[in-house]
Amino acid sequence: QISGCDALKRLSGNTTRAVQILRRGGGKAMMAAMENHANNGFVLLKASQAIIVLCSHPEGLFTLFRLGAASFIAGVIDQPVNQRGLLQNYCQLMCLFARKDSLRLSLLNLDVERKMVKIAESNDGITGIYAARVVEYLNATE
Repeated sequence: QISGCDALKRLSGNTTRAVQILRRGGGKAMMAAMENHANNGFVLLKASQAIIVLCSHPEGLFTLFRLGAASFIAGVIDQPVNQRGLLQNYCQLMCLFARKDSLRLSLLNLDVERKMVKIAESNDGITGIYAARVVEYLNATE
C-alpha cells in the first residue's frame, strides 16, 4: 500500500499525469487505502499526500470529493492522530475542498466548521492556519 501511495504521489505531480491517474482509478485506490487502513497512520499519511497532489487538479478535487474523501476526513479528523503530519494533510485537503463554492454546503453539513475551529484553536503553525482558512472559506457563504 505504502509504495503504491508513494508512486502515485510522484507520478501525479504533472497535471496531465494526474488526469490520467484519476481516469485509471488512482483516486479510488487512494480512498480504498485510507478506508482499509484507517488505523495505520503511516498509510493514511502517504495516501493523504497522494490525494493532496491529485486534488491540486480541478478534476481530481471533484472526483475525490465524490469518492468520499471529505466525508472520510470529517469522520476521523477529531480523533487522536498517531502520525506526525497527518492532521496537517487532513486540514490541507479540507482547505482545498472549502475553497470551492459548490462544496461548502456539503462541508457545513458534515460539521466541518466546528471541527476546524477546535483544531485552529489548539494547533500552532501550518495545521492551525489551514484549519482557520477552512473556517474563513465556510463563513464566506453565510
